[in-house]
Amino acid sequence: MTACPSPPPPPAAAPSPPATVAALIDGLRREHEALQTLHDHGPRAAAALGAVNGKLLASGYFRRIPAQPATDGLRSQLRALALRSSLVAVAVDCDVADLPSPVTVTIAAGQDWRLDPDDLVGEVHVRIALRGRDSDIAAFVDAVPSHVDRLVQVRGGARTQDGAILDAVAWFERPWPYPEVRFAWPGVDERLAAAGIDPRAAAADPAFADLTQQVDLGLRRKDEVLRLLQVTADFGRWRARWQAFEAKSRQVRAVGGAGVVAALRSGSPR
Repeated sequence: MTACPSPPPPPAAAPSPPATVAALIDGLRREHEALQTLHDHGPRAAAALGAVNGKLLASGYFRRIPAQPATDGLRSQLRALALRSSLVAVAVDCDVADLPSPVTVTIAAGQDWRLDPDDLVGEVHVRIALRGRDSDIAAFVDAVPSHVDRLVQVRGGARTQDGAILDAVAWFERPWPYPEVRFAWPGVDERLAAAGIDPRAAAADPAFADLTQQVDLGLRRKDEVLRLLQVTADFGRWRARWQAFEAKSRQVRAVGGAGVVAALRSGSPR
Protein backbone atom coordinates (compact mmCIF):
# COMPACT_ATOMS: atom_id res chain seq x y z
CA MET A 1 0.00 0.00 0.00
CA THR A 2 1.19 3.52 -0.74
CA ALA A 3 2.27 5.06 2.52
CA CYS A 4 0.95 8.48 3.45
CA PRO A 5 3.79 10.85 4.30
CA SER A 6 3.72 11.27 8.05
CA PRO A 7 2.44 14.75 8.92
CA PRO A 8 4.90 16.94 10.78
CA PRO A 9 4.24 17.42 14.48
CA PRO A 10 2.86 20.74 15.70
CA PRO A 11 5.40 23.22 17.04
CA ALA A 12 6.64 22.38 20.51
CA ALA A 13 5.53 24.64 23.33
CA ALA A 14 8.16 26.97 24.76
CA PRO A 15 9.47 25.91 28.14
CA SER A 16 8.35 29.19 29.68
CA PRO A 17 5.97 31.92 28.43
CA PRO A 18 7.59 34.83 26.60
CA ALA A 19 7.73 38.06 28.57
CA THR A 20 8.01 40.61 25.73
CA VAL A 21 6.16 41.46 22.53
CA ALA A 22 9.36 40.78 20.57
CA ALA A 23 9.58 37.30 22.05
CA LEU A 24 5.94 36.67 21.12
CA ILE A 25 6.71 37.69 17.53
CA ASP A 26 9.69 35.33 17.41
CA GLY A 27 7.44 32.50 18.59
CA LEU A 28 4.82 33.42 15.99
CA ARG A 29 7.38 33.25 13.20
CA ARG A 30 8.23 29.71 14.24
CA GLU A 31 4.53 28.88 14.30
CA HIS A 32 4.17 30.28 10.78
CA GLU A 33 7.02 28.03 9.61
CA ALA A 34 5.24 25.04 11.12
CA LEU A 35 1.99 26.20 9.52
CA GLN A 36 3.67 26.34 6.13
CA THR A 37 5.08 22.84 6.63
CA LEU A 38 1.61 21.53 7.41
CA HIS A 39 0.27 23.34 4.33
CA ASP A 40 2.97 21.89 2.08
CA HIS A 41 2.23 18.40 3.42
CA GLY A 42 -1.35 18.54 2.11
CA PRO A 43 -0.68 17.81 -1.60
CA ARG A 44 1.56 14.84 -0.72
CA ALA A 45 -1.14 13.43 1.53
CA ALA A 46 -3.78 13.92 -1.18
CA ALA A 47 -1.57 12.13 -3.72
CA ALA A 48 -1.05 9.22 -1.33
CA LEU A 49 -4.79 8.97 -0.72
CA GLY A 50 -5.41 8.97 -4.45
CA ALA A 51 -2.97 6.10 -4.93
CA VAL A 52 -4.61 4.00 -2.22
CA ASN A 53 -8.06 4.77 -3.60
CA GLY A 54 -6.92 3.60 -7.03
CA LYS A 55 -5.66 0.30 -5.60
CA LEU A 56 -8.89 -0.24 -3.68
CA LEU A 57 -11.01 0.45 -6.76
CA ALA A 58 -8.89 -1.90 -8.86
CA SER A 59 -9.21 -4.66 -6.26
CA GLY A 60 -13.00 -4.27 -6.03
CA TYR A 61 -12.88 -3.34 -2.36
CA PHE A 62 -16.10 -1.30 -2.35
CA ARG A 63 -17.96 -4.24 -3.90
CA ARG A 64 -16.29 -6.94 -1.78
CA ILE A 65 -16.64 -5.06 1.54
CA PRO A 66 -19.59 -2.70 0.98
CA ALA A 67 -20.66 0.18 3.21
CA GLN A 68 -23.80 -1.67 4.37
CA PRO A 69 -24.52 -5.27 5.46
CA ALA A 70 -26.48 -5.67 2.17
CA THR A 71 -27.83 -9.07 3.19
CA ASP A 72 -30.49 -9.31 0.45
CA GLY A 73 -27.94 -9.27 -2.35
CA LEU A 74 -25.68 -11.66 -0.46
CA ARG A 75 -28.47 -14.20 0.01
CA SER A 76 -29.51 -13.88 -3.62
CA GLN A 77 -26.01 -14.53 -4.97
CA LEU A 78 -25.42 -17.51 -2.69
CA ARG A 79 -28.71 -19.05 -3.78
CA ALA A 80 -27.84 -18.50 -7.43
CA LEU A 81 -24.41 -20.09 -6.95
CA ALA A 82 -25.99 -23.11 -5.25
CA LEU A 83 -28.27 -23.57 -8.27
CA ARG A 84 -25.28 -23.38 -10.65
CA SER A 85 -23.51 -25.94 -8.48
CA SER A 86 -26.39 -28.45 -8.84
CA LEU A 87 -27.45 -27.88 -5.23
CA VAL A 88 -30.69 -26.83 -3.60
CA ALA A 89 -30.36 -23.89 -1.21
CA VAL A 90 -32.86 -24.92 1.45
CA ALA A 91 -32.16 -21.76 3.46
CA VAL A 92 -29.70 -18.88 3.50
CA ASP A 93 -29.90 -16.95 6.76
CA CYS A 94 -27.90 -13.81 7.59
CA ASP A 95 -27.35 -12.32 11.02
CA VAL A 96 -25.55 -8.99 11.49
CA ALA A 97 -23.42 -8.93 14.61
CA ASP A 98 -24.24 -6.18 17.10
CA LEU A 99 -21.40 -3.71 17.52
CA PRO A 100 -20.99 -0.54 19.58
CA SER A 101 -21.51 2.64 17.60
CA PRO A 102 -18.27 4.23 16.38
CA VAL A 103 -17.40 7.47 18.12
CA THR A 104 -15.83 10.62 16.74
CA VAL A 105 -12.10 10.82 17.41
CA THR A 106 -10.41 14.14 18.10
CA ILE A 107 -6.73 14.47 17.20
CA ALA A 108 -4.19 17.27 17.37
CA ALA A 109 -2.83 18.96 14.25
CA GLY A 110 -0.28 16.64 12.68
CA GLN A 111 -1.31 13.61 14.77
CA ASP A 112 -1.69 10.27 12.96
CA TRP A 113 -5.09 8.57 13.35
CA ARG A 114 -4.66 4.81 13.70
CA LEU A 115 -7.86 2.86 13.00
CA ASP A 116 -7.72 -0.88 13.71
CA PRO A 117 -8.91 -2.82 10.63
CA ASP A 118 -11.00 -5.06 12.90
CA ASP A 119 -12.81 -1.97 14.18
CA LEU A 120 -13.45 -0.76 10.64
CA VAL A 121 -15.39 -3.84 9.49
CA GLY A 122 -18.46 -5.55 10.87
CA GLU A 123 -19.46 -9.17 10.33
CA VAL A 124 -22.48 -10.79 8.72
CA HIS A 125 -22.84 -14.36 9.97
CA VAL A 126 -24.25 -16.58 7.23
CA ARG A 127 -25.86 -20.02 7.57
CA ILE A 128 -26.31 -21.87 4.27
CA ALA A 129 -28.40 -25.05 4.25
CA LEU A 130 -27.66 -27.04 1.09
CA ARG A 131 -29.10 -30.26 -0.29
CA GLY A 132 -26.93 -32.23 -2.67
CA ARG A 133 -23.78 -34.32 -3.14
CA ASP A 134 -20.53 -33.74 -1.27
CA SER A 135 -18.65 -33.15 -4.53
CA ASP A 136 -21.07 -30.38 -5.49
CA ILE A 137 -20.82 -28.84 -2.03
CA ALA A 138 -17.03 -28.80 -2.39
CA ALA A 139 -17.37 -27.16 -5.82
CA PHE A 140 -19.75 -24.58 -4.32
CA VAL A 141 -17.23 -23.64 -1.61
CA ASP A 142 -14.43 -23.31 -4.18
CA ALA A 143 -16.63 -21.10 -6.39
CA VAL A 144 -17.70 -18.64 -3.68
CA PRO A 145 -14.65 -16.31 -3.99
CA SER A 146 -15.08 -15.85 -7.74
CA HIS A 147 -18.87 -16.03 -8.12
CA VAL A 148 -20.06 -13.95 -5.19
CA ASP A 149 -19.37 -10.21 -5.16
CA ARG A 150 -18.76 -10.16 -1.42
CA LEU A 151 -15.77 -11.59 0.38
CA VAL A 152 -17.27 -14.66 2.05
CA GLN A 153 -15.31 -17.11 4.17
CA VAL A 154 -16.76 -20.56 4.86
CA ARG A 155 -15.71 -21.42 8.40
CA GLY A 156 -17.19 -24.87 8.87
CA GLY A 157 -20.56 -26.46 9.33
CA ALA A 158 -22.18 -29.84 9.71
CA ARG A 159 -23.50 -32.63 7.51
CA THR A 160 -27.19 -33.29 7.21
CA GLN A 161 -28.96 -36.42 5.95
CA ASP A 162 -29.10 -35.02 2.42
CA GLY A 163 -26.41 -32.33 2.31
CA ALA A 164 -24.80 -29.86 4.68
CA ILE A 165 -25.24 -26.67 6.65
CA LEU A 166 -22.32 -24.32 6.09
CA ASP A 167 -21.35 -21.57 8.50
CA ALA A 168 -19.75 -18.55 6.83
CA VAL A 169 -19.00 -14.89 7.38
CA ALA A 170 -19.03 -11.81 5.15
CA TRP A 171 -17.89 -8.30 6.01
CA PHE A 172 -19.09 -4.74 5.60
CA GLU A 173 -17.55 -1.38 6.42
CA ARG A 174 -18.77 0.40 9.53
CA PRO A 175 -19.55 4.13 9.17
CA TRP A 176 -16.73 5.69 11.18
CA PRO A 177 -17.07 9.49 11.50
CA TYR A 178 -14.29 11.65 10.11
CA PRO A 179 -11.74 12.49 12.81
CA GLU A 180 -11.94 16.03 14.11
CA VAL A 181 -8.65 17.92 14.02
CA ARG A 182 -7.94 20.17 16.97
CA PHE A 183 -6.07 23.20 15.66
CA ALA A 184 -5.97 26.43 17.65
CA TRP A 185 -4.53 29.79 16.64
CA PRO A 186 -4.93 32.14 19.62
CA GLY A 187 -5.73 35.81 19.07
CA VAL A 188 -3.63 38.71 20.26
CA ASP A 189 -5.40 39.07 23.62
CA GLU A 190 -5.05 35.35 24.39
CA ARG A 191 -1.34 35.40 23.57
CA LEU A 192 -0.69 38.44 25.71
CA ALA A 193 -2.59 36.91 28.63
CA ALA A 194 -0.72 33.61 28.31
CA ALA A 195 2.58 35.49 28.28
CA GLY A 196 1.63 37.63 31.26
CA ILE A 197 2.04 40.88 29.29
CA ASP A 198 -0.11 43.90 30.19
CA PRO A 199 -2.22 44.74 27.08
CA ARG A 200 -1.72 48.49 27.65
CA ALA A 201 2.05 48.09 27.77
CA ALA A 202 1.95 45.87 24.68
CA ALA A 203 -0.10 48.41 22.73
CA ALA A 204 2.60 51.04 23.41
CA ASP A 205 5.35 48.75 22.13
CA PRO A 206 6.61 49.68 18.59
CA ALA A 207 6.49 45.99 17.68
CA PHE A 208 2.79 45.64 18.57
CA ALA A 209 1.63 46.31 14.99
CA ASP A 210 3.87 43.50 13.75
CA LEU A 211 2.44 41.18 16.40
CA THR A 212 -1.11 41.97 15.31
CA GLN A 213 -0.20 41.45 11.65
CA GLN A 214 1.41 38.06 12.33
CA VAL A 215 -1.60 36.84 14.33
CA ASP A 216 -4.08 38.05 11.69
CA LEU A 217 -2.10 36.32 8.94
CA GLY A 218 -2.36 33.01 10.78
CA LEU A 219 -6.08 33.47 11.37
CA ARG A 220 -6.60 34.06 7.64
CA ARG A 221 -4.72 30.86 6.77
CA LYS A 222 -6.23 28.71 9.50
CA ASP A 223 -9.28 27.41 7.60
CA GLU A 224 -7.25 26.44 4.54
CA VAL A 225 -4.65 24.60 6.60
CA LEU A 226 -7.35 22.91 8.67
CA ARG A 227 -9.00 21.62 5.50
CA LEU A 228 -5.71 20.06 4.38
CA LEU A 229 -5.20 18.57 7.84
CA GLN A 230 -8.62 16.92 7.62
CA VAL A 231 -7.56 15.20 4.39
CA THR A 232 -4.39 13.97 6.04
CA ALA A 233 -6.18 12.87 9.20
CA ASP A 234 -8.59 10.58 7.32
CA PHE A 235 -5.73 8.52 5.89
CA GLY A 236 -6.19 6.19 8.87
CA ARG A 237 -9.49 5.00 7.37
CA TRP A 238 -7.93 4.29 3.98
CA ARG A 239 -4.99 2.47 5.53
CA ALA A 240 -7.41 0.33 7.58
CA ARG A 241 -9.44 -0.43 4.43
CA TRP A 242 -6.42 -1.81 2.64
CA GLN A 243 -5.25 -3.79 5.67
CA ALA A 244 -8.73 -5.24 6.21
CA PHE A 245 -9.07 -6.17 2.54
CA GLU A 246 -5.72 -7.96 2.44
CA ALA A 247 -6.38 -9.84 5.69
CA LYS A 248 -9.90 -10.96 4.76
CA SER A 249 -8.84 -11.92 1.23
CA ARG A 250 -6.14 -14.20 2.67
CA GLN A 251 -8.71 -15.81 4.95
CA VAL A 252 -11.06 -16.45 2.03
CA ARG A 253 -8.32 -17.87 -0.20
CA ALA A 254 -7.20 -20.25 2.56
CA VAL A 255 -10.49 -22.16 2.41
CA GLY A 256 -10.79 -25.12 0.05
CA GLY A 257 -13.92 -27.08 -0.74
CA ALA A 258 -12.28 -30.49 -0.30
CA GLY A 259 -11.05 -29.55 3.16
CA VAL A 260 -14.46 -28.26 4.20
CA VAL A 261 -16.21 -31.42 3.04
CA ALA A 262 -13.61 -33.61 4.74
CA ALA A 263 -14.22 -31.75 8.00
CA LEU A 264 -17.97 -32.18 7.56
CA ARG A 265 -17.55 -35.91 7.10
CA SER A 266 -15.66 -36.22 10.35
CA GLY A 267 -18.60 -34.83 12.36
CA SER A 268 -21.99 -36.27 13.20
CA PRO A 269 -24.80 -35.32 10.81
CA ARG A 270 -27.58 -33.05 12.06
